[in-house]
Amino acid sequence: MLRRNLSRKGQLYSAFGARGLSITDSLTRWGTERLAKTKEKNFIEQLQSLSSGKPYSMADWKVSIEGQVSSWRSYIPGVSGSAEMEQLKSYKKIMDSMSDTELSKPENIKGPARERIARESGENIDDVARVIFSFRQSLVLREWLLLKKKNGEALPETEVELQQMQETDQRLKGIAQRIL
Repeated sequence: MLRRNLSRKGQLYSAFGARGLSITDSLTRWGTERLAKTKEKNFIEQLQSLSSGKPYSMADWKVSIEGQVSSWRSYIPGVSGSAEMEQLKSYKKIMDSMSDTELSKPENIKGPARERIARESGENIDDVARVIFSFRQSLVLREWLLLKKKNGEALPETEVELQQMQETDQRLKGIAQRIL
């Protein structure tokens, strides 16, 4: 009798496992869904911040990156070591090595300052240049969003929508040429 019950429990477990109903699968699915929702929420918050019309500096961008690096999702196995998270951590180290003046006017960060920032952050000069360029790209995005908002045009609600809008909007090229 006991053997038959164990056999049935084994069959039951196998049936649940085969259908993807194991506890591990459920937790993984829940974590993935939660991570996607958090990423969407962060995206919307960043777009709102960029399109708010308030002054925007590299110091503001740094706060945004710090929030992403220190969020709960950065501790999830697989996320903490992802290429995206490693890049954000590198950006944070570089910006932590900048002075307040450099954060407020990154366009003035030239050779000697870039070398100092690279040395203090433990990163290389190309990485410092990449951070500055990435910030300037966020300025392009900001100006484009402000233009769309001013003209009463719809703003993107997802990353996919953002990419689609950027691919079709010719004004973005002119903005990028002026800022970059």
